[in-house]
Amino acid sequence: MLNFQTLFESIPGLYIVYSLDFVILGGSDAYFWAMKTKREEVVGHFLFEVFPDNPDDPNANGVQNLRASLLSVLKHRQPHTIALQKYDIRRPQLEGGGFEERYWTLTNSPVFDENGEMTYIIHRAEDVTEFVQVQQQRNEQPLLNQSLQTRIEQMEMEIYLRAQELKQVNEQLQAANQALSELGNISDEFRTPLTLMLSPIEDHVSRSSDSSKAIASNWSSPSPIKPSALSARILLADDNTDMRDYLRRLLSQRYEVEAVADGTAALAAIQAQRPDLILSDLIMPGLDGFELLRQLRADPQTSELPVILLSAQAGEESCVSGLAAEADDYLIKPFSARELLTRVESTLKLAEIRKQAAQALQASEQQLKLALKSSKLGSWQFDLQTNLLSTSDQCKVNYGLPIEADFSHQVLMERIHPEDRTWVQAAIQDSITNRSNYDVEYRTVWDDGSTHWVIVRGHPIYDEAGNPERMVGISLDITNRKQAEVDLREAHVQWESALAAGAIYTWRWKIADNLVIVNAAFAHLFGVDPLKAAIGLPIEVFIQAISR
Repeated sequence: MLNFQTLFESIPGLYIVYSLDFVILGGSDAYFWAMKTKREEVVGHFLFEVFPDNPDDPNANGVQNLRASLLSVLKHRQPHTIALQKYDIRRPQLEGGGFEERYWTLTNSPVFDENGEMTYIIHRAEDVTEFVQVQQQRNEQPLLNQSLQTRIEQMEMEIYLRAQELKQVNEQLQAANQALSELGNISDEFRTPLTLMLSPIEDHVSRSSDSSKAIASNWSSPSPIKPSALSARILLADDNTDMRDYLRRLLSQRYEVEAVADGTAALAAIQAQRPDLILSDLIMPGLDGFELLRQLRADPQTSELPVILLSAQAGEESCVSGLAAEADDYLIKPFSARELLTRVESTLKLAEIRKQAAQALQASEQQLKLALKSSKLGSWQFDLQTNLLSTSDQCKVNYGLPIEADFSHQVLMERIHPEDRTWVQAAIQDSITNRSNYDVEYRTVWDDGSTHWVIVRGHPIYDEAGNPERMVGISLDITNRKQAEVDLREAHVQWESALAAGAIYTWRWKIADNLVIVNAAFAHLFGVDPLKAAIGLPIEVFIQAISR
């Protein structure tokens, strides 16, 4: 199982997580290193208490602008970017104290839970100090070649203009989102074309942003290469021809895509060739998205297929309804191409993780069943809330029951020997109360009246509140072992009787304890206390006895 907290803390990017009241909850190791601080010194503290403005800079506005960006995320539930921000960081006392000049590109993004509620804000920082300082140094060189100086000024102006464009687009998107939230549920006839209209705008913004990054890359380290997308087959169902063609073109850049016009055609396509993911519009003639999802989840062959629903029904209630219907994700129109691709890739990755986990679990269960069968161990589970007992076939055999028989908790109690029943129930209660292992051996009575022995081991399991939930464990028929112990004891008694009757004297020296154990005949002959003889005589006493 992947440890996502460890993975998050180890990523090379500068990331930090805030609560909705701006308390630092965690972050990447790279972030704390870049900020010249330690995780344990800042986690749990208020953001602006840990990272204040530089008091020696009268023009410092980092706190003001960062707070405004975070409030924008809370209000509009959308990411917000600060293209360039001077925000100095504290220098440790070992490095001289004070503040160190830094410039950043900052992005704040909301994080939602399965119910669509915002739970955290994740903050990403990109240190562009070196780039800014290079520009400042070049501006201060009076002997710089005039043509180079002119080119730098043009680049600076272009970067500034691109940053302003990005800021304006952010403001426009926020205003659009605010207007959409006020309008509530807009009809599918409007939201679908709105998605199509926003796509070229997004392309333009993306190209503008890429141009700015390309210019900046001449003066800073190159951007990391994006990882390749997952290779997968997607089934797209949408009755709107324009929307269907747009989504097919968009997704075909990364995936194999089959597009159909309604839910009925989608079911037929799934039966013909199983896809890796289904992207379906919610409102379609005939078989709509909800009914398509219901039929997929009801069929064991398709119940695990990941499904993303596209809908024009905005609002938290609609999103919750879609997820409650067991959709893997729910995307509201209009949406950006980047958002769609990110949701699709994330859903595919999660599906692959679930698939691998299921395969590993299945292999583990098969190995466990084989081990239990080979060792004749029976497995059991007892629900403490409902008194429902679930057992394996071997567990029934260990209690003298046929495999097809009903093995309830009442039947179990009835098969325990009457003399053992009370203390066995007490041992179960003691295990639950003291949170200890349950390890007992007791007698059972089979239908033919014969007495048998079982060893039973298990432990209680508790819920998150600490309440006992169930017990799980194993059972093993040890009747043969118990009979062997009885036979051994009887043989020992017979051997001792034979020794006494035949005046045979035996002794055994326990070297580690320096004691000699002798039989009753020896004790009688040499006048030794029989009880001491059975426990063991000191070697000196033994020598004195035989010397006499």
